[in-house]
Amino acid sequence: YDERVELAVSLIKDHSELNMSVAEIAAKVSLSIPRLIQLFKQVTGTPIRRFRLWQRIFVTAEKLSTGLSLTDAAMEAGFSDYAHFSRTYRELSGGNPSDARKDGPLPASIQNSYCYNSASLSKILRF
Repeated sequence: YDERVELAVSLIKDHSELNMSVAEIAAKVSLSIPRLIQLFKQVTGTPIRRFRLWQRIFVTAEKLSTGLSLTDAAMEAGFSDYAHFSRTYRELSGGNPSDARKDGPLPASIQNSYCYNSASLSKILRF
């Protein structure tokens, strides 16, 4: 456990639409970029860059449940465009982006991901 990692997770979760860079997050938690990358992985078991992508996928899925289109949900979650969302979704989940609409607010492929099932990360995320 590290308070700086918890703060980094909170920044990512609470401001996903801003798509804060790792450099911005590192500055806000008073760590160098390499140290944040190292410490985040050590504490959570997940690389910070991957976590940032998963969080945006998660937010997209949540926004879908409010009735937004897939494109609008992805844009509001911080993706630059639908193509970026689609590429990221396929890479991380192995599924089709339209599955996000069919599978409900949080697709099974994301629920079952190692990123959200990591015991240490689950404590920080408080799922």
